[in-house]
Amino acid sequence: MLVGDVVTRVRRQLVEATGSYWSDTELIDLINDAERDFVNKTRPLFGQAYLDTVIGKQVYPLPATFLSSGPVFYNDLQGTTNQWYRLIPTTIEKIAQTDPDFIDTTVGNQDKPREYMIWNKSMYLIPTPNVAGSSNITCFFRARPSPFDSSSPVTAEEQDLNIDDSFVDAIVSFVLWKSWAKDQEPKLSMEHKAYYEEGVKEARRWLKKISLDMRNKLDIDSPLRFTLGDNFTKGFYPF
Repeated sequence: MLVGDVVTRVRRQLVEATGSYWSDTELIDLINDAERDFVNKTRPLFGQAYLDTVIGKQVYPLPATFLSSGPVFYNDLQGTTNQWYRLIPTTIEKIAQTDPDFIDTTVGNQDKPREYMIWNKSMYLIPTPNVAGSSNITCFFRARPSPFDSSSPVTAEEQDLNIDDSFVDAIVSFVLWKSWAKDQEPKLSMEHKAYYEEGVKEARRWLKKISLDMRNKLDIDSPLRFTLGDNFTKGFYPF
């Protein structure tokens, strides 16, 4: 759904077809606020980052839309054969106790990365890579919404919402909650606040149903692949 469609729906509720009191700019600012708040509470946006390792480089900036990290994988390329394995997440507190020399990026401390740490919107690879790679780090992450901006090649009204169209009612309710508050209509404002909060709950339930084929959940730290006989050369087969 387009941002302009949301503006139209909001104006219909406010009984204001034109921008005599509520300008499009003000409503679009509220839509930006709505998406930002909604995404912070539900995390419905996803992204992937592909990073190239550089010998001796430990810190890699993450995309501007990065919000929180999911699994991170490293490709230990063997000739022309891909060998992907999952990196173990860590924190500054843990690594400071187990390997305080991790900040030393000289040759003696370089090796294949085994762990990663997120700090200040950057990914730290531990130990520092000793190989230059091409898209040999894949990071799955939850993303933040991109704000709508009329300075782009298309107007804000012509841009698509960042979130799924099934959540548009929550976005409309957020904008009406704030709009009615400005109009000093507390009853209507609180009513749409309740609608918005229910939309947040619905979104959280929706996220749990995205993948319905997971019969087992595993979280095993191992550099080895799980295999089963000659018929399964990759991955884990639980049945």
